Amino acid sequence: MRHFWHAKIITLAIIMTISSGLTVPETAVAQTRTQLKAQQVANPTFERGVQAFNAGDYEIALRTFLKLARRGDPQSQYYLAYMYDVGQGLASDPNEAARWYIRAAEQNYMPAIVYAGYIFATGRG
Repeated sequence: MRHFWHAKIITLAIIMTISSGLTVPETAVAQTRTQLKAQQVANPTFERGVQAFNAGDYEIALRTFLKLARRGDPQSQYYLAYMYDVGQGLASDPNEAARWYIRAAEQNYMPAIVYAGYIFATGRG
């Protein structure tokens, strides 16, 4: 929790500095990004994974979805399967994608059920 507040304080200081017209050292910005990423991976949530994915930060999205998928979260399993399926942020692996689609489908997650059926019907799984 201490790291969370520390990152928030640094972020606030950077915003205040920018709004006052002063320049912010790049090392401070990089440090804040690193701390926020570490906090995001340490305490992953599906929403944070989607935010990282939509922002193009596929490394964080992958780490977040993988951690949650291993815990049994069907939405994260589906997103992880998609990343493997299309090679988003990692090498495309249709077999690994099928594995995660099936895990999510087994929990009655409808998008995964549909996509698992699709990949098997097209011979990709």
